[in-house]
Amino acid sequence: MSEIKTDEKGSLKRDPLVHFLLAGLVLFTALSLIAPDDENQRDILVDHDSLLTFIQYRTKVFQPELAAKRLEALSSEERRNLIRDFIEEEAMYREAISMGLEGDDYVIRRRMVQKLEFITQGFVEQKLELNDSDLTDFFAQNSQDYYIDPSITFTHVFLSQEKQGKNADVGQTLSIKAQSLLKQLHDKNVSFSQAIGYGDRFPFHVNYVERTPEFVASHFGQAFSDEVFTLPAGQDDGGKNTWYGPFQSQYGLHLVNVSERLEGRLPKFDEVKGIVSQDFRQAQIRQHQQKAIAEIVAQYNIVER
Repeated sequence: MSEIKTDEKGSLKRDPLVHFLLAGLVLFTALSLIAPDDENQRDILVDHDSLLTFIQYRTKVFQPELAAKRLEALSSEERRNLIRDFIEEEAMYREAISMGLEGDDYVIRRRMVQKLEFITQGFVEQKLELNDSDLTDFFAQNSQDYYIDPSITFTHVFLSQEKQGKNADVGQTLSIKAQSLLKQLHDKNVSFSQAIGYGDRFPFHVNYVERTPEFVASHFGQAFSDEVFTLPAGQDDGGKNTWYGPFQSQYGLHLVNVSERLEGRLPKFDEVKGIVSQDFRQAQIRQHQQKAIAEIVAQYNIVER
């Protein structure tokens, strides 16, 4: 049997979050040891301190001064409702303890752990401060996470293979029909919005706006997506809408007009500052939570057998 002991010199590092969590653990342990058979334990004390603690949990803000202000600002009806909720929760909790429901129930165990994690998150969020320097550094270190995929906007005219059959002769007939229709689209200068009036009904969409290669491939197949993303966008030198094809998919043949094609790129910081701020905040919360949890774990002796 080996015993791993914590380093007493590196105890709590004066971290107020760890102090808060350890105090909470002591309180939670004390509550769990209440003896329900004692007549005095049938009393539920409703005072200022108990309501102050209760309202902090309810509002998810662990600041006594702010909670006190909220408690004082309650109307008579709101205060009565708060007291009712507190009494109901306390009574149900004590009843569950008296029945031994907490026992070795893993679901309850996980709920208790999650509750403590939730408390740490609320505490960290109150202390967390963000500045542009931290955000730009975070963005630079994680820039690939914000990569904007290439996209394409196009319309297509579809000729169904199913309507024609699948033998070689029919395939040739469909190809000839596609070439004839392609010329018609050119001659009539059919626009993006007019394409819906030509060809057969496609299982998905006629118009695709700012879609990624993966999305296009999911509807037409990878080969089709690869080909379409090489096509030039816009009108020809004469100002006419340019149609290309036919291109093959598992459903048949397609004639395509591309309105816009955007290359993939890394955005500038200002474009994604809001998202970066959210991601950085969550990363900081996770980091502080892990530090607090590590400090708590360090207070225990780990015995391996």
